[in-house]
Amino acid sequence: MASLLFRQPSVLVGTLALQLYGGKASAPLQILDAQGASANVGALQVQVDSGAFGTVSGMNLAAADVACRELGYEYGVLAMSPCGAYGAANLCGAIDSPVAMQDLVCSGGEMSVTECSWVTPSNAVHDQDSVIYCGSSTGTVEGSVRLLSTDGAPSLSADGIVEIFLSGSWSPVCGISSGAESLVCKALGFMGTASGAVESGHGFSAPRIGGLTCSGTEGSVLECSFESGDDVYCAPSEASIVHCA
Repeated sequence: MASLLFRQPSVLVGTLALQLYGGKASAPLQILDAQGASANVGALQVQVDSGAFGTVSGMNLAAADVACRELGYEYGVLAMSPCGAYGAANLCGAIDSPVAMQDLVCSGGEMSVTECSWVTPSNAVHDQDSVIYCGSSTGTVEGSVRLLSTDGAPSLSADGIVEIFLSGSWSPVCGISSGAESLVCKALGFMGTASGAVESGHGFSAPRIGGLTCSGTEGSVLECSFESGDDVYCAPSEASIVHCA
């Protein structure tokens, strides 16, 4: 009972912030990437009653879902990697920035994180800041590409294990030509590839796509030549890593 009495004022403060800033088009929370830009993966920040944003030091899995739905996504995933080493980037809050919530706990049915319970931060430090990934379960187009960091998180740099969405699921690629690497990088919004040979790294599943060969001028990786399914005999350690620039 004591913990409930302690948390209730925090809930009231959060609700007040929602009322004060509810007239804005954006929700009273945001996700920031390593460059401080709004993104669907990064450090969760919540607006407090002063109008400033602060990080969340510790949260449960259901809280990630609630936060992402509040931002308009279908689901959320709480990162298991620490904020200081997520996707080869440091997503922890700045030393002089506030921590808005500590130990945020939701049941999953809330409409806003302000309906959940949390502890008012006391001597909280930013190395425990929560990182979440928000996404939608529908709408991924066949032939879409993405880069993952070595810890399985979406890469926040220009390097990563390349995966392609094929036949309804994501798959690493085993073997990729220089033209295919260039096409993948351009599809991700980069100018092209960095110098250096394509590497292999440990993926998180056995590649179902192999020998991806492109000229680099195709409109999609689906226009390239490649093997798929049972024709691919590669271990997770043979997943291709690309370097974009």
